[in-house]
Amino acid sequence: MTSEQDAPPLDPIPVTVSEDEARAVAAALKAFAAALPDDRRADYARLAQDVAAGTIPADDVDAVERTCRLALETGHARRLGPDVELLLGSVMHRLPLGRRYDEQVRTVNKALETLTGREIRSARVSWRIPGHYECALHVEGFHLTLAFTPDAVEIRRLEAG
Repeated sequence: MTSEQDAPPLDPIPVTVSEDEARAVAAALKAFAAALPDDRRADYARLAQDVAAGTIPADDVDAVERTCRLALETGHARRLGPDVELLLGSVMHRLPLGRRYDEQVRTVNKALETLTGREIRSARVSWRIPGHYECALHVEGFHLTLAFTPDAVEIRRLEAG
């Protein structure tokens, strides 16, 4: 399994958003723009207007992705309104980073399915640095180590025996 940094880039495509999603993304963009230097604010104000029309332009997907991710990770999305966090999460699932996360989760879940019905011999969670965790599972017939980082969930080790 590859991490986000190793994964091949997914080409951004325009993303259609609902009226509620557009409102949430535009609010996040405006809040982000307010923290930027004057010379950068205009780009985000324009982007907020584009998104309010119901589409995230392909060329701006990266900026929307960064803004949504920052708003979600810092808890700012929740402070923007009770539904904004859910709406930004919904949009993120359709952006390239969200699609990479979905693929990572599918891969890990597929590996976990091989353990279904087997006796757990041991399970241990550890951390190396803040925000980077490993879960080692020793299950009848398998050893599986999962890594959880701010950017990825991945299989570090899967072997029979």
